[in-house]
Amino acid sequence: MKVTPARPELVIKFNQLPVEFTEEQGGGRTFELGGEGGLSFVVTLSKKSCRRLGKAAEDWPEWTAVVGGRFGEVLGPHRYRVESAGLINVLERKPKESTPEAAASLEPAPAEDASAQLAVAPPQAQAAEAAAAVPVRKTPSREANATQTAAPSAASSAAPIAAPGAPKNVHPFIKSVAPIPPPAPKRFRFNSRPIVIYRGTP
Repeated sequence: MKVTPARPELVIKFNQLPVEFTEEQGGGRTFELGGEGGLSFVVTLSKKSCRRLGKAAEDWPEWTAVVGGRFGEVLGPHRYRVESAGLINVLERKPKESTPEAAASLEPAPAEDASAQLAVAPPQAQAAEAAAAVPVRKTPSREANATQTAAPSAASSAAPIAAPGAPKNVHPFIKSVAPIPPPAPKRFRFNSRPIVIYRGTP
């Protein structure tokens, strides 16, 4: 069968920062990503892309990064190097929340008693049950309001407060990448010429 020429490309997704990596010249990072079937890919990302990964890990509890490139050198069995690797995008991954209506629909309905369906209460009993079902609104007392107001303040005072200079547990991948410096102020230069006004003699 004749082979049609093509240009295969790779798209790799991952959601964890690499623990083991090698620092390259210029601030890049080289690490290895493992996939299904025992495949592994060696990827080298630029310093800017590594900053984006570190910021996503700090800002979002769950995220997904997409890296693209081409098949490169074969480093071993099922092990390849990704050429021209680049970070395509980093997206936040939000967990799916189950609604109360969906949870209630999954619960089995209670079995109804046939004798309860046939039994009919007298009119006086029905009126008494309807009167008892009407909710009675109670006005909270001053003591109850004071207790409710004092409860949050006591809980907030009991919560531990972290010291402003306390060290934080920073991932080694984020710690190794230098922070982005603030942009330098732009200076505008205008070419101006003096304006001379000639006036005639009186």
